[in-house]
Amino acid sequence: MARHGKPKPLIDWNRVRRWVKTATPWVELFVALTALALILIGKA
Repeated sequence: MARHGKPKPLIDWNRVRRWVKTATPWVELFVALTALALILIGKA
């Protein structure tokens, strides 16, 4: 059963870009909190 037309791209870059734009602030917040926790643990 051969399908005609363009093959679907492996990655939907538009969706990825939109997701990254949404996720970036949360990732930065998570990284900052993790770094803070590591610093506090290191001092303890």
